[in-house]
Amino acid sequence: RLGTAVESEFALAGLTLAEAALGRKGYEESVEVLSRSVAELGQQNRPALEADALNYLAEAQLGAGQVIEAEAVLDRIRTLAESANSVTLMVLRINEARVASRHDQFDEAVVILAAVLEDARAQSVFGVELEARLALAEIAMEAGNPQEARRILGDVSQEATSRGWNLVADRASVLMGRLESGEI
Repeated sequence: RLGTAVESEFALAGLTLAEAALGRKGYEESVEVLSRSVAELGQQNRPALEADALNYLAEAQLGAGQVIEAEAVLDRIRTLAESANSVTLMVLRINEARVASRHDQFDEAVVILAAVLEDARAQSVFGVELEARLALAEIAMEAGNPQEARRILGDVSQEATSRGWNLVADRASVLMGRLESGEI
């Protein structure tokens, strides 16, 4: 089945983002792989999956420092909003907060993430809640508040580990290590 192949390629492309977040690959490589996945999904007229892949692509672009490109990708997701589910739209808002923080609009980013956290908790979407909290930690680091970032990362790591979300716990540990080493 054609859809299955496209879905599998999308899943593999998403893994490159996880590997970049863990420092195993560069974000630039993730951008390349995810760009191909987005193109495939667009050709196959799979708007819901395309919106998910675009969210991944925007996150990879932000990791690679490609803020303007990420903003364009987020605009594309907005055009697909009717096909997207609530989780995709919450992740869009997380990425919008990341973009705001790249423009030193830290207060706006925190407000966006607070709303995402409220929605994620109301809908019992623990994965999105964790992602929003990781983004809050990133924003605290960018805003020059390492104590707040440490607190958030410690809490996320502990909760993620206790509930079996090991990849998220690993991401929190990587961010903590970067913070402690002075890299961020």
